[in-house]
Amino acid sequence: DFFGSEAAYVEVFDKFVAGVESGGVVVACVDDPGIRALLERSGEALAANDVSVWGYGHHVGGGAQRPDHVVAELMEFTTGPDGGTSRVRLYPPLVDEISELRLVTPMPGVHMALNALAAVLAGHAALEQSVPLEQIAEGIAEFSGVRRRFEYRGSADGVRVYDDYAHHPTEVRAVLSAARATAGDGRVVAVFQPHLYSRTRDFAAEFGQALAGADVVVVLDVYAAREDPVPGVSGQLVADAVEASGGRARFLPDQAAAPGELARLLRSGDLLITVGAGDITRLGPLVLAELDRQKSHS
Repeated sequence: DFFGSEAAYVEVFDKFVAGVESGGVVVACVDDPGIRALLERSGEALAANDVSVWGYGHHVGGGAQRPDHVVAELMEFTTGPDGGTSRVRLYPPLVDEISELRLVTPMPGVHMALNALAAVLAGHAALEQSVPLEQIAEGIAEFSGVRRRFEYRGSADGVRVYDDYAHHPTEVRAVLSAARATAGDGRVVAVFQPHLYSRTRDFAAEFGQALAGADVVVVLDVYAAREDPVPGVSGQLVADAVEASGGRARFLPDQAAAPGELARLLRSGDLLITVGAGDITRLGPLVLAELDRQKSHS
């Protein structure tokens, strides 16, 4: 919606890697098909300019199938409410010989583990490999996270509440996967606020497929941001797409009614996650207050 076409969007990445100075490093997640295509297009030019590619990923085809530029592979990942632990295999030329690294991430989700691994590699490169990978990993383990990325907002009456900025289908799918791993035996209840009318219109089906990973989905109306309303485009499109993807959803156009509606829907053991780039971030504390209020009157 910003670049105007897929070709223009892809071109931005081509220009970015072409601007890396000689002797530099490109850290690239090879799990992503777009990144793999980027490396195919740019690989020869990068090598000719003495730019190294440090590839990493979760599904890289280990052993003999591993591409030469892959230097770190996420072999095992376990997650819980307090984050995740990964076993990472390291390959030359990043290290002298094949070895392993233990990586602890305070935030749950394999996507967070991959982000952390990227940070370890980028830090190692930026510091000209003068700081051991293990020391950078120890720093990652102490990182408390950032606001609106699987941010814990509190608990009430047995319900844990989180908030996340995810506002496109790939992010939504990743954060709900993390929520599922964190919820244990409880339900994942997702409240989603679509961001922009154009994005809601163009990606309603993809949002529906991603959100269907929750047990229950409540869709609010569109957060307009910089756009004027588009006739026929509302959160109902996304709710319908969730149902079409086999999920359970309802459209709640009145956001003011959401705290009460959610408090009545939720039960002990549930995990509630508010998702979107708009003012939905205000909703979690209101739900917690309503849960406390209802409990005190029961």
